[in-house]
Amino acid sequence: MIKLTRRAFAASAVVPFVGACQAPSSQVAAAPPTPPASATAWRQGPASPYAVQEIYPALFQDHICIAGGFSSETRGATERVIALNPANNMWTDAPRLPTPSHHVQLAAVGAHLYAIGGFLGGASRTQWINTTRVLRLDSGQWVEDPPPPKPIAEGMPLVHGENIHLIGGRSPRAAANSEWNDQIDVDDHFILRPGATAWERAAPLPMARNSHAGAVLGDELHIVSGRTVAGGQTPAHHIYDTRTGQWREGVAFPEARGGIAATVWRGKLVAGGGEIFQPPSVGDTLYEYDGARWTTFTTLPTPRHGHGFITRGDALYAVGGSRLVSAGETLASVDILS
Repeated sequence: MIKLTRRAFAASAVVPFVGACQAPSSQVAAAPPTPPASATAWRQGPASPYAVQEIYPALFQDHICIAGGFSSETRGATERVIALNPANNMWTDAPRLPTPSHHVQLAAVGAHLYAIGGFLGGASRTQWINTTRVLRLDSGQWVEDPPPPKPIAEGMPLVHGENIHLIGGRSPRAAANSEWNDQIDVDDHFILRPGATAWERAAPLPMARNSHAGAVLGDELHIVSGRTVAGGQTPAHHIYDTRTGQWREGVAFPEARGGIAATVWRGKLVAGGGEIFQPPSVGDTLYEYDGARWTTFTTLPTPRHGHGFITRGDALYAVGGSRLVSAGETLASVDILS
């Protein structure tokens, strides 16, 4: 999600806490009935223990989980995994990743949380070592699961039913694999099914890109905006029908950005935030999609890129990210819309 020349991260206070991550549920995998229209307002949630960006959070058994990311605490990638319990507004530590990692693609299925691919930070915590590593949180510890056919980071993990889809992102273009420039956009689409010993290939994303948003609405997987290494940000919106195994083109996103986030909230696809490198800009507009058009419906209290949106009940959580392009002002704040 971020193009790293970034070596400096904003310092942030760390709130000490103890505890273990409770078991996760899955990401929003189906559109709930649209509740009656009601007034909505943003409120501030409990800040995370440290500022962190380049994350793919997941809702896992009613806890909002974040694994790895670029953290101001470590001035690079972190191995920490943290979880917010919305019931008591408390953050706790979960079992750590084996190594400092960023852009770790989280997905939750039933009683398991998966940490898929991403980049290893290496000894300096600032490298971009793309990995095929897949970890599953099982009984309080990370265990290895089948890797995808190639290393993928900056893609989009989406859960439909009990299947994990990993769509798009970047992979090493050749043997070199330690820097941002070693990676190239890919259109790969892999699926991990329950009990499978290997990922299977599915219809590729119509446009290779990275740092896109994604969400599951009913039986359809939406991939929204993002960017390409060569061409910059794109408004492309593609929709995968899990019943037919085919892609179709959706309505273009009105504000093309990389490092954006999406979720399904009150029965509609919503997306927003993200960054543009030139001229430097971080988005604060939240859009909703009704199947025919995108419309603006609110403004984020804090501009964010490299963040995540999580829906829990009638609340939309905006977590992590940075309010400046690249890594100038990494965020610990949590904004809640309900």
